[in-house]
Amino acid sequence: MAYAQHVGEFTGEPTRRMFLLLEHVMAADGDESNAVAVGFLDTLLNAWTKGFDLEAAWRSVGPASRARCRAWNAAMGVQTPAWMREVPPPRRAARLAAALRWTPTR
Repeated sequence: MAYAQHVGEFTGEPTRRMFLLLEHVMAADGDESNAVAVGFLDTLLNAWTKGFDLEAAWRSVGPASRARCRAWNAAMGVQTPAWMREVPPPRRAARLAAALRWTPTR
């Protein structure tokens, strides 16, 4: 996966924006969310099982994306670590909720 291979090139803000956009799609729960889930999140989890440090980026992952990752782990019989089960602090959750009301422009 390209992101996992080049994660060191991403700084905090681009990573946060990328996961925010992905979360916006995941929260819509349609064909696009399935594409994000299979094309990115499942691939990201696969890279994590092979050594990619997903924990470092996890704080940027939104609630719908986190739920999909935990569900995928359960379906694959992969133990979900404690850091994946933690709920974001209320302030972070409020900022994310506000950001999800943002609609990307084309």
